[in-house]
Order: sequence, then C-alpha cells, then structure tokens
Amino acid sequence: MTTLSDYLNNREFAALAYMTLLPIAGVAIKSARPLLGSFLRLFLLSRVGLAFAIYFFTTAAAIYGMSLLGLWTKSLTGSSVLWFLSVGVVWFFNLTEAGKEPNFFKQRLIATLGVSAALEVFVGLVVLPLWAEFAVQGLLGLVVLVNSVAMVDSALRSAARLTAWILTLAGISLFLYTLIEFARAWRTQNWFDVLNQFLLPVWLTAAGIPVLFLIALGMGYGSLFKHLSFWNDWRRPRLRALMGIVVELRGALTHISQFRGPSVSTAARAVTLKAARQAVAEWKESRADDASRRAEARRRLEENAGVAGKDDQGLQLDRREFDSTKSALRWLATCHMGWYRREGERDAYRMDLLTILGDFAQRGLPEPHGIVTKVRKDGQAWYAHRTTASGFVFGIGANGPPPSLWYWQGHRPPPGFPSKRSGWSPDLEPPNPEWKEEDPV
Repeated sequence: MTTLSDYLNNREFAALAYMTLLPIAGVAIKSARPLLGSFLRLFLLSRVGLAFAIYFFTTAAAIYGMSLLGLWTKSLTGSSVLWFLSVGVVWFFNLTEAGKEPNFFKQRLIATLGVSAALEVFVGLVVLPLWAEFAVQGLLGLVVLVNSVAMVDSALRSAARLTAWILTLAGISLFLYTLIEFARAWRTQNWFDVLNQFLLPVWLTAAGIPVLFLIALGMGYGSLFKHLSFWNDWRRPRLRALMGIVVELRGALTHISQFRGPSVSTAARAVTLKAARQAVAEWKESRADDASRRAEARRRLEENAGVAGKDDQGLQLDRREFDSTKSALRWLATCHMGWYRREGERDAYRMDLLTILGDFAQRGLPEPHGIVTKVRKDGQAWYAHRTTASGFVFGIGANGPPPSLWYWQGHRPPPGFPSKRSGWSPDLEPPNPEWKEEDPV
C-alpha cells in the first residue's frame, strides 16, 4: 500500500507544510485578499502565466523522461517539488535580471554543480524525526528572517552577526549529524538512490535552463519591439528592420536589454535589413569602446593605488575614492541648497543635514562615510570635506545664500569656512583641476 512517506520524507513534508502557510495566510488575512486576487488574475491571464505553464510542463516532461530511464522514482517526488518551488520558481521570476547579468544562466549552472549545492543534497540524505524537522525549520526560518532584516540596517549589526553565527553553527551541526548517521548506515545504503539524489538538481537544471533562456529571449525581444515603436512615431518598424535587428543582436540577452540610444531610432526607421544591421553593429562597437575605456580606467586605478605623485597633466596618480567622494559632496551641496529656503522657516543652512541624509552607500562611499561638515552659528555658511584613501582631501561649501558654492582640494583639510584668503575657490578650473569628472569605471 502506497503511503505519503513513499513520496516525501520528514524534511520535505515539513518544508512543504511551511511553504503552504503563505498562501493560506494570504487568504485568511482580509486586507491581503485583494492583492492576492489581483496577482493571480494578472498572472493567470497574462503572457507570464503562459510562459510559466510552458516552464512547468517542460520540467514535468523532463521528470517523466528520467523516470522512463530509471533515474527518477516516486521517492524523489518531494525533492523534485522542493527544487521547483525553491529554485526553479525563483529563477523564473528573476528572468528580468538575465538582461543585466552577462552570465545569468552560466552562474546558475555553476551553482548547481558547486560544492554548496552538493552539501545541501548530502545534508538532505539523513532527516530528523518529524517533530524535530518542524521545530528546526521553524526556528531556522525565523533566524534567517531576522538576519535578512538586520543585514540591511546598520543599527542591527550585532543581530546580523549573532544570527549569522547561529546559521553557521546550525549548518555545521546538520552536516556532522548527517555524516555520523550516514556512516552508521554505510553498508545498508541504497547507493543508486543516493546517486539519483545528487543527479536530480543537475538534470532538472539542464532541462530548465534552455526553456528559461527561450522565455527570457521572447520577453526581451517583446520589450525591445515596443521600444522600437516608440522611436518610430508609435508605428511598428518594417519587417526588414526587425529582422536586421534580431539577426545582429544574435540572441545576446544583455544586448537586447541594453539596446538604447540614437542607434535605436536609426534601426527602427531603417528601410532595409542591411541598414538596420549596420545601426546595431555601430551601437555594439560604441558599447565595446565604452567597455574598453572603463576597463582602462579601472586598470589605472589599480596600478596607481598607493603611488604618490602626479601625472603629465599635473593630476594625482592615486585617485582612489575621488569619484565617489566628489559625488557625495556634490549631493550634500545640492541638499543644502534645497533646505536653505524652506516654507515657513527662516533662510538658513540646516545644522543636522548630514544626520538626516544618513549613509552615502549609493554614492559609493563606505560606512562610516568619513564626511566632516560644519555649519556657521548664524546658518549662513557651511562646508564639508572628506579625506580619500590616498590622503587627498576634497571640500565643498558656501559662504552665503544659494547659489554660492566653493571648492577645496589639497593634502590637508580646509582651515575654515569658504573664502579666497583661506584657499577656497568659487571656480572649478583651473584652480581646482582635481574636481574634474572622473573617467567612468
């Protein structure tokens, strides 16, 4: 007689039980029902739903094919379902990243064949009693949730470290428990089943990636064609133009996603296949040149790190953090200008603006950001400065109402509020050549 244990082990049963709690909670909570209903209608009645159905049935067909070869049995049902829900579905809904990451599918294939993936399968070979699986998975799920929140909040660093240690210790404990129990049952192990457990994610990945690539390709070209219509006065480009664009982009997802700029208009309005291909080829060449310039800028940054002195243009050789520092200081100056004249308050620069803005991670600075700022008591002048990794100092400030803006550069911090007497300058060039825009990296 077939029982549930023939299809699911205790770990799989507990994991799937927890996974069903989310949709049940969505139905149980009144405020969440409209959102859940809207998502289901949008999903089921859109091309995304059709693409997902194709992906699902492709996976099911792969499982059926492997069962005919004897490489899949009903005991792998739980593992297959969990792989699809925890890995396959995540990949599907992350397909929008395929146009941004050059090696999107390659990285996922490598991850499937990696050591961590093999360890996950190995730990799954030995399971705990059902009550223990529910307890352990529930507690670890809570720890993962706390860790995820703590990782993005600098005020919760201690919680992030503690939960990271708990997860590490839990992983080591499960590995050691599996190793001991596996060694005890060494002689009675069904090695064919063990091999199938390790092969399962490999062939599921191999079956899923081609169809996911085709879905991403269709999504990418569909989005691009809509964009092309915009550049062609909302008219669909000629078939020859579309064919030329498709041929020249050659199915490269990153190229399809990033095909933008003047070349798009030229390609969309092309009257021949050759003209459309030429427009795309010119864009690809321009993109390659830009990538080459960025690579050269990165090379110079790396080679000159820690090197004292100036280049033949009189600029500092070691330019680490120059771009991010100037970007952060410019943003701070913009915010000061915006806060100076606030409705209902006197015209003055805000004393605590730096605290309000918080970190400058989006500007490329580390935490703590190292920016020092001062505002005069009357609120009519301010300045800020930061010392870069090379020891070079940039400063920015104002000695009056906007648009007053002064700049500082040198090997020491500014001695006080902006003025020509103290070495500040209201001009960027030639007094402050180091304030020039950095080459993009």
